[in-house]
Amino acid sequence: MKCELLKVQQVIGETIMQSTISEILRVPENKPGVEQIVSVDGFVRIRRIEVIEDKIIVHGRLHVGVVYVGLLDSKPVHYTHERVEFTQFAEVPGCVPGMVARVDARILDLQGQCDSPHHHVAPDMYEIIALIEINARVTQVQEINVLVEPDPGVSAMTQRVRVEEIITTGQLQDIIQASFTVPDEKPAIERILDVGAEVFCVETKVIDGQVLIEADADLQVMYVALTGGGHDHGHGHGGEQCGGDQCGDHGEHPIYPDSQPVHHMHHRYHFTEFVPVPDLIAKYRLLRARDLRVSVQDLIEYLSFDTRGPDTIKVELVMSFNVIVTKTRDVDIVTAITDGTAPNYQVQTLTLEQVVGEAHTQTLVTDEIRVPENEPGAHQLLDLKIIRIHVPREEIVLLNDKVVMGGVVHLKAIYVAMLDSQPVHAVEAWVKFRSFIAIPGALPDMVGYVTAILEHATGHVQAPDSIKVELVLQLIGRVVVVSQIDTVLCPAAPMPAPAPSPTPTAPCPPGFPPGAIRTTVTIQPGDTVFQYAIQYHVSMGRIIAANPGVDPNNLVVGSTLNIPCDP
Repeated sequence: MKCELLKVQQVIGETIMQSTISEILRVPENKPGVEQIVSVDGFVRIRRIEVIEDKIIVHGRLHVGVVYVGLLDSKPVHYTHERVEFTQFAEVPGCVPGMVARVDARILDLQGQCDSPHHHVAPDMYEIIALIEINARVTQVQEINVLVEPDPGVSAMTQRVRVEEIITTGQLQDIIQASFTVPDEKPAIERILDVGAEVFCVETKVIDGQVLIEADADLQVMYVALTGGGHDHGHGHGGEQCGGDQCGDHGEHPIYPDSQPVHHMHHRYHFTEFVPVPDLIAKYRLLRARDLRVSVQDLIEYLSFDTRGPDTIKVELVMSFNVIVTKTRDVDIVTAITDGTAPNYQVQTLTLEQVVGEAHTQTLVTDEIRVPENEPGAHQLLDLKIIRIHVPREEIVLLNDKVVMGGVVHLKAIYVAMLDSQPVHAVEAWVKFRSFIAIPGALPDMVGYVTAILEHATGHVQAPDSIKVELVLQLIGRVVVVSQIDTVLCPAAPMPAPAPSPTPTAPCPPGFPPGAIRTTVTIQPGDTVFQYAIQYHVSMGRIIAANPGVDPNNLVVGSTLNIPCDP
């Protein structure tokens, strides 16, 4: 009989829900009103997931782009972009806080209208109606001892499955600190009303037995502007709430006079964390980093904020990170014992994410980076610094037998400026790419993952205001589907029987001289003087006295020991 201990993510439950989002949006002040909507497109991004008892709460953002005919005599065509926040919940029986939830969302239908029979929409406003579908899945780490080979002669059915086996897990708690100043176009701070924060993991890597996490903290600040007189170095731990019609980007708060408008400010802070995973250090040399996958669950446990003068804000986030490192593995599992004469075996049904297929491809990405007008022209390219490569979940689409994805490469081009002093300058750019990976067996209702790895980067100066870059990316795709597998569990090993207590021996017979040697024993492994004293009803002191030269704390196996009688 052969058994293997598998550590996997067991699916506790999953659900699919649909929701309609309807929102009236306003055209920016610098754009004309809406006469007719030409087209609407958009995408959904999941921002935060909370797992509570028997339920998950999903916080998301709908990005909408609208092409419309302007309300002007010349009827120009304009474009506007808006974001709509939403919150949905899904019933998942059996889930509890601490489990891992993954959510995928897509738009089933998206429409826009500048007037409707249900709402009177002003010329500078329009309505969007979106039907979105949310697929939620909750998993939990579970260890299971499965039977992979029965006893000789026992008939059994086996099945080869490809699973994501958990290599190791790790946890980290840390304080993330960010300080930033108010933009020049906004007024100074009199008092902070509220600070909101969200954290997005941008990239994860396995490096020398550690998990590196690249993340962005998205900070939203609502504050009362300093318009004159002194100012209060206000601080808070959560702050005073401001919502609804009481505050806005350039609006006014009814609590404060007209001279103290409420403003909104946004800041994005990038940070890096290393999560130690000690179990991975010993295995790291045997595993290729690109074969490992990392999932991260982050949580903001506490947020505090303070001002450093009228134009500087300091924010502290107490963060916790839980990481799971997995690797795809093929294993033959016994699914049933067909031999009626064999002893009964316990069978358990596992609900797992089974890997349908994995594949990789290479793609060449070329683009032209424009040097900003306020920067000197480029004479020679010195280096290309790749900051990160990101493939958003919403840009991964599954078709029959293939995975289509879109992503972006964030880079900096460092060049020698076309000036007599030849200073070195840098221009930042985001290069988009799109490609596909052929994975036989993939279907639209499955789940796909894509990892992008840079293999080569080069470029050259085409013109003083133009730098051409060429990037070679390796794209690694994986498609999974939830399936139920019957597994035969290994019989629990019987508990070893407790060592028998020494059988007491009858006392020395009457008339036997006290202290005389009644018997001689051969010392066995594990024997002690105390054990013999109990067995032969004699004190330890008498045994020690009857065996001069013997160390009672270091009995030699195979030697003899005299057992005397007590008086």
